[in-house]
Amino acid sequence: MNPGPVALGCLMALAAGCTVPSDTPAWAVANVHLQPGSEAAVHGWVNWQLYDARWESTGAEQAYLCSALGTLQGTRTDACPDCDDSWEVSVEPDTTDCPTDVWLEHPLLGSITGVGTGSMVPDADAPPEAELGTWIRYEGDWLPHGWATSQDVHVQAWPEGQSLDLHAAWTWPL
Repeated sequence: MNPGPVALGCLMALAAGCTVPSDTPAWAVANVHLQPGSEAAVHGWVNWQLYDARWESTGAEQAYLCSALGTLQGTRTDACPDCDDSWEVSVEPDTTDCPTDVWLEHPLLGSITGVGTGSMVPDADAPPEAELGTWIRYEGDWLPHGWATSQDVHVQAWPEGQSLDLHAAWTWPL
């Protein structure tokens, strides 16, 4: 029986230590958009980009699988110890192009309970113009997230009335 060229290629890739593409999410990146609301409120969205196991070794876009978008609502808090501004938030699943219900399969996606901004996060590998660090709280723990940008590219504090985009510096294993 001849296994065929596709099966043979997969066997050769495995033997060489390569990772074969999979449709199972293994890594996730969370980018957040915040818009100031009335008084101490904030709203926006979180865009989780999901990647297969190849992301760990390559970081290549070829490992991209799908996205899951959720809406954020929140109110100001002073709970983040490293932040100048922070908000208690809740995430409501919105839409996804993933073939399965990733919100149910991967509880991390809905577990964001806070977002904050402050001084630059160490080791974030941010672009030179980014001077505002970001934190996200997952299930009680405030973790460094990355950096923020706004309509005003040179951001040192939240520009009043402007939205912020929070860029992830790290990926999360699922």
